[in-house]
Amino acid sequence: MITEIQLNGFVFWLCHIGYRGVQKADGSTIFYCEVINKRFPRNVIISYDKKLNKVARALFKEFESHLMA
Repeated sequence: MITEIQLNGFVFWLCHIGYRGVQKADGSTIFYCEVINKRFPRNVIISYDKKLNKVARALFKEFESHLMA
């Protein structure tokens, strides 16, 4: 389970590396990057109940590795 602090840090990190977020009416947030390549996948979704889709989970693991460094 992701804590609120981890989620806020993850969102800040996504914005810092170039992603832009769009908040939907259902409360979910979709992140996309203007750069199109494998390093910056699109459709990074954080749902209204703080669940991450597959792409977001992969980026969250990368975020955690940056925290450990």
